[in-house]
Amino acid sequence: MFGVGATAAAYLSGKHLGHSLGLKDLGQFVELCEQLKIGVIKPGENDKGQLHIDVYECVTCSGMKPVGRALCSFEGGLIAGVAEGIFKNKVNVREVTCIGGLGHESCGFDVIVQ
Repeated sequence: MFGVGATAAAYLSGKHLGHSLGLKDLGQFVELCEQLKIGVIKPGENDKGQLHIDVYECVTCSGMKPVGRALCSFEGGLIAGVAEGIFKNKVNVREVTCIGGLGHESCGFDVIVQ
């Protein structure tokens, strides 16, 4: 998906899917992603409403050469939708590292619960 608005469309699609999954905890999310082979998810500890989630073997960008920007809007939206369902609050999710986009070893997402 390319062009103006593609990033927002991918994020919102992921968020909608994340909401519809109805998962009760991050462990279920980790297992689902493993079963579907869409990434290896490593969530950190929830510290006062802040959480960091690393995605290894990201289905969107793993294996790409760095392009100079984060690419994984769909995954960010998916994490946001799942997290809002689990925490029962709005969240802000920001991709801070990216395998294919920026050359990091994982796609990392900071999650802040409102």
